[in-house]
Amino acid sequence: MGLDTTIWELLKIKLKKRDDSVLDQYNRLFMVRLLLICAAIGGISWSTDHIHCNVPGYIPDSTEFEEYAHTVETSCWIQGLFIHRDLTSHQAATAYYGITEDIDFDGIIHGSNGSNELCKTKNRMGKKPNVACKKMEKTFFTQYQYLPFLLCTLALLYYLPYMLHKVAAYDIVKLRDVTKNDQKTDSKKMSPQNIRKYFFRNKNRIFPKSLIKPEFQTYENINLLAKVPGKEQYAQFKQNMIHYGLLILVKLLYIGVNIVALFFLDWILGNNFADYGIEVYKWTRLNHFEQYDYLGPREDPKPTNVLLPPFGYCEIITTAKDVKSSETDKMRFICEMSQHILYQYVFVVLWMLIMVGIFVAFVSFAVSSFKLILKITGLRAMQEDDSKNKRIIKQLTYREIEYLDYLDHHDKTLYGEVLEILKKEQAESEKNGGAKV
Repeated sequence: MGLDTTIWELLKIKLKKRDDSVLDQYNRLFMVRLLLICAAIGGISWSTDHIHCNVPGYIPDSTEFEEYAHTVETSCWIQGLFIHRDLTSHQAATAYYGITEDIDFDGIIHGSNGSNELCKTKNRMGKKPNVACKKMEKTFFTQYQYLPFLLCTLALLYYLPYMLHKVAAYDIVKLRDVTKNDQKTDSKKMSPQNIRKYFFRNKNRIFPKSLIKPEFQTYENINLLAKVPGKEQYAQFKQNMIHYGLLILVKLLYIGVNIVALFFLDWILGNNFADYGIEVYKWTRLNHFEQYDYLGPREDPKPTNVLLPPFGYCEIITTAKDVKSSETDKMRFICEMSQHILYQYVFVVLWMLIMVGIFVAFVSFAVSSFKLILKITGLRAMQEDDSKNKRIIKQLTYREIEYLDYLDHHDKTLYGEVLEILKKEQAESEKNGGAKV
């Protein structure tokens, strides 16, 4: 199976009944799949792309040179590349972001008037370095070694709230299962009469197995929100509050997951990810020449290179010894990391989608809280045009209203049949002068 086929399979989202809201599905389905796609693409780059360093070709034999260059590049991949962030304010003296035009300049002199000057910290050609020259700080980049695995971990993180949702909303999950036709097992959906019996006003809250088809016999203790008198009513109320608390917690977890992902990536990427999208947008407002003239004059570096620079220094130590002498040398190379170009664009997309995810999660939390408030205050019944529907809604628990809303969104025919049964029972109860059921 090719990469294009794998990506297409991950992107395909089947239109079917789901037990969570459409807003939650953005984080649970779309974000998880997108992260896995990014991890798959990054994984291919991880296994095929390599660091390429500018190794001087002073070895006559080409085979020896290739082996030597391969050793250098492998060593650099293992220990990582680094740049000097101090050069951000010295764009005119840089060849690439974080790299000086003269590789010997590795220090900086901080002037009393706030001006800084680049300098050399080592003795070159008999010239002693300035005592005020301080070595510039090295910022290492090794993210390319683990980014595909990190993105897979984030995908799992985005799925965790749904696992809690499956526990908190197990009754909705069961309602979904018993209201769909399964062509594979040739099982038919439950009748409106049984749905009313087992999901609405079920005081025993237990499915009698003798009355249920074999494929439905596992659905026991389904209605946690039945109205029961006496001491059981208080216990039921307490259980309901725990149930609602878990559902609200799921909404808060989706918010938390996005915020954790944002700041965790910001920490991994040297505190340059939180405002990454904003900086990229500012960069797109520049004219074409200012955006892409790498060696031309510019006041600020390209934000994508600040996040993950495509070029960096690599320092390795070589040691050799024979029977007469031993030699140790420290060498510095300039290397390119093409993987960083890929991840620069990946993180632009991720930043935008995380921002959308935070907004969607807040909207989902607000909608769920609003629906709960409507039921508690009795305003939910006022939304019904039919007076009989209003009386029915007033007698139902919040969870039973959610059952009706689920049926209304996924099977309007079944919704109408169940609602009609509840209306008839309500009318008969009022006609007989008994308590409203």
